[in-house]
Amino acid sequence: MKKCRNKYDITFLLDTHSSPEVEQCWTNEWGYKALFNSYSGSSRGVAIMLKNSFQFEVLDVLKDESGNFLILNIKYFNIKHSLVVLYGPNEDTPGFFEIISKHIETLGNESVVIGGDFNVPLDYSRDTKLYEKEYNNQKARERVLQMISEHDLVDVWRERNPSVSRFTWHGPQRKQARLDCFLVSSSLQLFTVNADTG
Repeated sequence: MKKCRNKYDITFLLDTHSSPEVEQCWTNEWGYKALFNSYSGSSRGVAIMLKNSFQFEVLDVLKDESGNFLILNIKYFNIKHSLVVLYGPNEDTPGFFEIISKHIETLGNESVVIGGDFNVPLDYSRDTKLYEKEYNNQKARERVLQMISEHDLVDVWRERNPSVSRFTWHGPQRKQARLDCFLVSSSLQLFTVNADTG
């Protein structure tokens, strides 16, 4: 926690497996504002950590009861932004992304940042390896792509790495996929200095 505290104004955490006790401990260690949507100490959970030196105002906090998403409606330099951290269900549930999209539409903010584990690859040809034809969660993927189009979002890492294969999930039979990404308003590309994936 200390390593990222001094480096980033906003930090997204997912699959936190946090309880109220853990949340308090992490908030104390972080030393700044921390917002959580937890489910249990053994599954799911997301969080957004914000530095006090980042001059923001939280206008609304939206979350589900399953610890799968947290949406902050914030004001920064008189501009409203939607910050969304999500942990997509590992099921073909397009309705989950429909809810996210509707919240973004209702907020109607100038910029949107969505980060997390979507549990779907956006591009089967570039974001999977050894999947053959066993593509999972195809309807959910279609809804994510629709959301990208509706809200003028871009996969910021892929925009800078159009031909690179890098994966965030490694499964059985040596299957691999890039399931984690950041989608941002296209207008934010001008302000993006770096985009990387581990």
